Amino acid sequence: MTSIKTHNRMLFIMAIALGVILFAGCAGQSTNQAANQTTATTAAATTCSSKDCFAPAANNCSDISIQVTEVFGTMKYSSSGCVFTKTMISLNQNESADMKKALEGKSLSCVYEKGKFDSGWLSSLVAGIENCSGNLKDAIGQLVLFS
Repeated sequence: MTSIKTHNRMLFIMAIALGVILFAGCAGQSTNQAANQTTATTAAATTCSSKDCFAPAANNCSDISIQVTEVFGTMKYSSSGCVFTKTMISLNQNESADMKKALEGKSLSCVYEKGKFDSGWLSSLVAGIENCSGNLKDAIGQLVLFS
């Protein structure tokens, strides 16, 4: 009986994970700035408060960092010297404790060439991460594998 409960719980967690991943890809495509609360910090003179200005700055390999609160949670995006980093700061409170444990505080990094920044990294949890590395990529891979 315990193994059935464990199996059902894992299926539920994986269904939620897949939903978060799919929803993140759709939610990231929103251009409604009123829905996104953004704050910005930068390591250089580049000032930015949205994903719309982040991508061109990152494409130029500028030092830039933004934190964006979206429907599913809060992400931090940064780029320095043609290395992009994505960090899951927090998921919304309605997400399960297991999902929060699996994703929160984890990061992935992607190396790219000047002029070849992949803006998909800003619109989805999974888009373009096949050549990236880090514990966020590993966690996403495990969630997708078990869903």
